[in-house]
Amino acid sequence: LRAFCYRHMGKFTEALQDCNKAEELGDKSSSLLSLRGLVRLGLKEYAGALRDGCRAIEINSEDATGYYVK
Repeated sequence: LRAFCYRHMGKFTEALQDCNKAEELGDKSSSLLSLRGLVRLGLKEYAGALRDGCRAIEINSEDATGYYVK
C-alpha cells in the first residue's frame, strides 16, 4: 500500500486518504485497519485509532498491530 509509505514519510493525511479509499474499494482486512489506526495515531485522532484497532482485532485476533493501536 502506498499509505504505508506515506505513513513512514510522515504524510499522515495522504496515508489516511489512501486507507479510506482502499476500504471504499472493498478492502476490509485487519492489516488495512491496523495501518489506518497507526495513521490516525499520527494525526492524534485517538478515537478513530481505537475504533480501527478494535475492528482489526475482531477480524484477526492474532494481529499484533491491532493491540498496539488499541
